[in-house]
Amino acid sequence: AVAESNEGNNIKQKTIKIEPAPKPDLTITKINFSNASPKEHEQIRVWIYVKNIGPGKSPAYRCKVSTSNSMNNFAIWSDKLVPALDPGREWRWDAYFVSNSAGTYTIRAVVDRFNRVDETNENNNYMEKVIVVRKDN
Repeated sequence: AVAESNEGNNIKQKTIKIEPAPKPDLTITKINFSNASPKEHEQIRVWIYVKNIGPGKSPAYRCKVSTSNSMNNFAIWSDKLVPALDPGREWRWDAYFVSNSAGTYTIRAVVDRFNRVDETNENNNYMEKVIVVRKDN
């Protein structure tokens, strides 16, 4: 629309490379108990540690804690929204567990249970720890 002396120099082209954003990697690093040898009917505090070990920031996501029974079926009894975590950041939360009967239980914590967060490693999102509940005499 503008009359110019040279109409051939109106375009410049440059190729740029856009790197994908770095991915997070959510993992459970520790499961600790307030009492390593509890009795039945006793409330046990369970500390779950979630860490982003990947190079990218993680979005907020749910972490679920479950317990196995004698048939090795797991039932979820606590779930919490983990905040967004910068690379290298760890977050701890408290869950509470009460067993109505003595026995050996496996506590399992899982973050990103259905692999909806795109991570560098999708195979390290859980941890299990055994606790033995004694008979209350």
